[in-house]
Amino acid sequence: MKPILKSNSAFLATGPSPAFKTVEESGFFMPLVQSSEFSISVDRQTSKQIGSQSYAVDDLTRSPNVNFNVDYLFSPLLINEYLLGVYAEDSSTPLNMINRDQNFYLIMNNQQGSDALKDFSQAPFRTNFSGMTCASIGNCFLSNYSLQFNVGSISTASCSFVGSNLKFENLTGDIITIPAINLASGNASGAGFMDFSNLAGSLSGEYLNAFGQNSNAYSQPALSPHNVEAELQNLQCGGTPLISGALIQSVSIDIPFDRTDLYGLGSNYVYGRKLNLPVRASMNVTAVVQNFNSGDINAMSNSEESYNFRIQFTDPTKSAFSACVVENAKINSLSYSMDVNQTMQFSASYSFDVASTFWDVDKTWLSITGQWQNILEIWSEL
Repeated sequence: MKPILKSNSAFLATGPSPAFKTVEESGFFMPLVQSSEFSISVDRQTSKQIGSQSYAVDDLTRSPNVNFNVDYLFSPLLINEYLLGVYAEDSSTPLNMINRDQNFYLIMNNQQGSDALKDFSQAPFRTNFSGMTCASIGNCFLSNYSLQFNVGSISTASCSFVGSNLKFENLTGDIITIPAINLASGNASGAGFMDFSNLAGSLSGEYLNAFGQNSNAYSQPALSPHNVEAELQNLQCGGTPLISGALIQSVSIDIPFDRTDLYGLGSNYVYGRKLNLPVRASMNVTAVVQNFNSGDINAMSNSEESYNFRIQFTDPTKSAFSACVVENAKINSLSYSMDVNQTMQFSASYSFDVASTFWDVDKTWLSITGQWQNILEIWSEL
């Protein structure tokens, strides 16, 4: 049987922002990845001419965009959020999501009978990638980030990116040229290199040590449903109570980063992907209805209120770990439904502007010294 590429023989790595560099950089392994997908969309222009039934022009007008999607198990350590730029290490180093881009590397081998990560989780760690192949996506701008919390299911996160280049390369050693394009000049002249030799320890340094995690990145905890606590506010129009005793079934958060591609004459690539502000996110909640609070819909039309929510993630000992904070949310829709021999179900949809505070991390229980004793960590200033 001919060898084929399988998921157990592949893993995903990424590089820090910005994507284009003229120097060598180190890669970072992304843990808990469940699926990845990349595709290209071609912008083709056709034009006919008088006297002919055929196209006179059927050409590509610009370099295709590369769409890249990745799904992974959500961890309260926020490791992947840190790597993807949706979590800042501390409030003094906010990230700039407007111009932030990075590269991704899907590294594979055709040895379907062995696990790729075994070389990285057991010493001596692998530092030579000869014989493996790599699909790399350059200049990836985040276009969507979403979280999903369900009863009876491990929590998941999904990210979508739009990139400018896609390369396939057979690896020799542990260094390859980065796939990024210099968007200012429209070419890859002088592009730097990616060094994969330290992937095994790439997440066991300062970041994980700050969380009190001295083990490697391949055994990081996923978030179990019994370690998720949703702190919600009751609706001003009455209905099912959400503050206490609510049988929350699911909470999902979706944050689209709507961007405008900027093109110019003389370049085959975008000059940039402008983030359209404000960033308007959505949150959906479903619950089993136990009883009703008093209220009516006129309260909303007379004086509408906004709502603050907190989705807290804890460790097995129920110590505070991290949380997703939603502030000033507005209700978009709500519904109640009940079928024969079934319980009444409630669902609500909210929208909110993403401000500077999105992640709240309590690290005091880790007995960390120095700068990591800060209690409040915030997401990037958009």
